[in-house]
This record gives sequence, C-alpha cells and structure tokens, in this order.
Amino acid sequence: MKSLGVSKKGLSSIVCLVLVGFPAGVMADKPQQQIEIIENANDLCYGAAIEQELVYPNVKRTVPILNQGTGYLSDVVLIDATNGMFDIVPLDYDCGIDNVSGVASGECIYRKEGDPVGDFRGLDFDWSNSTTTFHNTMFYDMPNYEAYNSHSIYNKHTKNLQDLSGIEIYATYMKDNTLYRGRIQSCDTSSDLPFQNEYTCGTFPSVLTSYEHMSLMKNTVFNSCTISYPENEFTQGHNIAPTCYTDLTASELCEDVDEITANGNCNFVPPPTNRYDHDFIETTDSTTAASNQNIELTKLEYGNYMFAGNDQVIHFNPSRTYSNSDKKVMLLGDVTLTANNQEVIFEEGDYYFRSLDIQMNSFQIEPRGNVRIFIKNDLHYVKNNAAWADPAASLFFYVGGNMTLSSEGGGDGYISAFFYVEGDVLIQGNSPSEIYGGITAEGRIDVTGNNFQFKYNEDGADQFGLGECALCYEPPRGPNGINFFHLLSLCSPLTPCDIYVPVRNISPIPLDDVQVFEAKKRYLGLGREATMRCWTKRAMKYPVQVQTKGAPSMQIFLWAWI
Repeated sequence: MKSLGVSKKGLSSIVCLVLVGFPAGVMADKPQQQIEIIENANDLCYGAAIEQELVYPNVKRTVPILNQGTGYLSDVVLIDATNGMFDIVPLDYDCGIDNVSGVASGECIYRKEGDPVGDFRGLDFDWSNSTTTFHNTMFYDMPNYEAYNSHSIYNKHTKNLQDLSGIEIYATYMKDNTLYRGRIQSCDTSSDLPFQNEYTCGTFPSVLTSYEHMSLMKNTVFNSCTISYPENEFTQGHNIAPTCYTDLTASELCEDVDEITANGNCNFVPPPTNRYDHDFIETTDSTTAASNQNIELTKLEYGNYMFAGNDQVIHFNPSRTYSNSDKKVMLLGDVTLTANNQEVIFEEGDYYFRSLDIQMNSFQIEPRGNVRIFIKNDLHYVKNNAAWADPAASLFFYVGGNMTLSSEGGGDGYISAFFYVEGDVLIQGNSPSEIYGGITAEGRIDVTGNNFQFKYNEDGADQFGLGECALCYEPPRGPNGINFFHLLSLCSPLTPCDIYVPVRNISPIPLDDVQVFEAKKRYLGLGREATMRCWTKRAMKYPVQVQTKGAPSMQIFLWAWI
C-alpha cells in the first residue's frame, strides 16, 4: 500500500511513522520550530452526511468537506471517526475522495478498532473514548483546497446504530506557512442552544447598586446624584464621604436632599425589587490548552485556556448561532489571561465562561457590537494600565460568583462596562481608575481604594434592557372609550362604571411579568381611595388595560414591577 501523501505532498516520513503508532512532529522540508501552530481547523467544515444503501447490511456514507475561508489550504489530511464505537467496517471496506475509491492508491486508509492512532502532527483527539479503542478511523489524504472549494469523503460500513455515533472529523493542513489542526465543525452554523432574551429593567438604578450593603472610601460619582443600597446599610470609609456630580465632569455638585451625612452629597435610593436571572450554559469540552501566540477562537465550545503571550491578540470570533436567533454564541471553561500588553477582541454575541481571571499589565478589551459575557463562577481582574472599550461600546458581564477589581501595581485604569454580580464585589487599590457604566451586586459592594471614579451610563443600561422601567399611562377611559380628561361622563360616585387606564411600554424592549399597581385614587368630591392591580405574564409590547369600578379620577398614582 502506498504511504499516505507520498505522491503529492512530501509528507511520507510523517505518515509512515503515524501508521505504525509513533508520534509525528516535524515537517519533511522545514524544522518544526520554524512553523507556527494554530490549534483549530476552522477553515474547514463538514456538510450533511448522505447515507446510501448498498447490498444489505452495508451502507455508503458521504460527507462533503468545505473550505469556508478565503485562504489556500495544502497538505490537507482528514481523520474521520464518523462511525464512532457503533459501526462495523466490513472486510471488503471501501473509502474514497470525491466519489473515487482511494484504497488502492493509499489516499484513504482504514484503522480498525484497537489500532493506535498515534500523535498525528501533535493533534489532540478529544473524542470521549480512548484514542486506541472503540473507534474505527479513516485517514484521508485530501487534495489542496482553493478558497470556498469543496471535496467529499466517503466510506463503506455496516449499518449498525450509526445514527447514534455523531460526526467526529479532525483535520490538519498548512495555510500561509502555518500548521492548523483540530476538530472541524458543521457547516450549519446554528447550535442547539436557545437564545435567552430576558430583560429585567430597573436593575441598574444607579452607577453603584447593592441589595445588601455598601462600603465606600473617598471616591467620586459622576453623572448620577444617587447610590443605591438598603436603608441603613451604608458604611463610610476613612471618615471621608463620597462626592456626587450631576454630569461627567466635576463642574456641578449634586444637591444633597436626603440628609444622610454618611453619603456625603450623594442621595440614597433603595435597591430595585427586580433581580436579573439567566440560565448558565456550560461547555462540554474538558480539554486544557495554553497559547502565547495571536489566536482566533471560532468554534462553539472550548475547554480551559491559558493565554500567556506578551503582546498577544486574542480574538473571539464565534461562527455558531443560537438555534432560534442569529445571535452568535461561544462556550468556554476556566480562562486565564496573564502577560503584558494583551489585547482581547470580542465580536458581537454571547460568551459563557466557567470563570475568568485577568492578570496582566496594559490590558485592552474591545467589544465589537453588543457583547454579553456570562461567568458561572468568579471574575478576577488585577490590572495595571487597562483600557476597556470606549463609552459608546456595549459590554455586559453577568457574574454568578464574586467579582474582584484591583488596581494595585500602578498605572491608570479605564473600564467601560456593566456588571451584574450575584455574589459580592470588592474594588481595591489606589491607582487612578475610572469605571464607566454601572455595577449591581446582589451581595455587598466594598470599595477600599480611594482613587476610583464611577460614571453612570444610563443610556448603556437601556441598550441591554436593564435601565429604567419605561412605562407610562394614558388618560382614563370609561364606557365607549370616553376620555375623562376631555369629555364629561355619565359615571359618578353614585353611578359607578368601568374605568380603563391604558398603560404602555414606551421602550423598545419587550417586558415580561408586568405588574401594575394603582393607589390613592381620589373620587370626585368624596376623597375616597381605592387600589387596583393589573398583572400579565406575556411580554408587554402593546397597551395593557387596567380596569376598576368607580367615578373618574382626578389624580392617578401608578407604579409597576417588571
């Protein structure tokens, strides 16, 4: 049998070693250390498998493989474990490329169950079973790929629960003198994950909001005259109260109206009734990898990652979408960034991290569009010279554990983001730092540093549906839609009739679980009061009619839970 790839690719020395179970780590014509290695094969994707019945019980399975990138791919080898543990390959097996058998030419080679696969160009096989048992594997020596070019692979097997095995195809190839390797994904960019479109308005009533307790040292609050915490749950640090300004500069102080001296001139606002909730989606990838080179991540799922390269650019560019939305999504494990001058780019979409630990100097993050980052456990951020986005960017963090922001080590810091934290928030350090956006914690907020500036971005909160609850009411209406503010009605305290108050959502965000309350309703001449309530479980996109009995109201007081 001909060695895989000897006729046209000069890789015979590699593949011969592989076929006898030894590791292959060098290219035939270039030392390994001169070749950059990228741990993904995302230029390639596979299309829908076609099952063709042969003489029973044999089946021919064909899988198209597409180059979905713009680059030229050479030295392409596919490793097809499509059959998984469930299929039986017959003794007269057949396999081929572009519907042409490659058995005789050696362009496809069958490795039966139990044969060692070996370390093929350092490729890390991540299927759930052992790489040496329970897998029938085909090696395909593929043609070179032009941009957007397609080839197909096929194999003959005995039909036996093959639908339960899934598709596992790995690839290695060269592009721009760089070796790419990894498992390829489906060309169907949708995932099986549903998009969670919950919006919970009112959860960022101020730049600093705690449901439990707040402790501040000497700090300043801009563009907001309020801080939010439960009544009597505020601690002033170092006997210096915070200072609030009405705008984004220090040109005009806020006016103290609540007479709580510990606040300084910042006014007290109770925490919201609403709490943001989101179901965390966890990656199923259990691998651990490290990278110190520029890297682009595009797959749906990754495991744990350590990014440790100075001047490294980490580009999160998901290719998969939710099953019911065109929003992009990516799942990751425990991720740590530790080096100098790193840059992290997030394309628009949702990102799920098991945990996120940021430890470096001169760190910059760039969201490109509306970016939501959901962290199951803790977020740790120790910075020295950090710049996070610009004020117009949309960056939201949901932290299921605790969050620590530290400015120790010197250097100015700038963070433009919104943080919703289920646990506690600790903000420490004395380097000048600016947080533009908002922080809401279901636990405590403790600020032990004394050079932090908190700047409220009310418009940014509205972009995520987390800002002010935007409801309004129209004039009350009686029978036949009569407007009591303009026309007389036959309704009176002695002849009550139904009164309707249209309540509208004037924001672009649908609101769920809307509850509207009315109190202190003064009837004409009698001063009577009544209460009423309207509750709807549906998304509030249209007016809701609030109904009660009585006469026309001169004053209406409404509030809502959303």
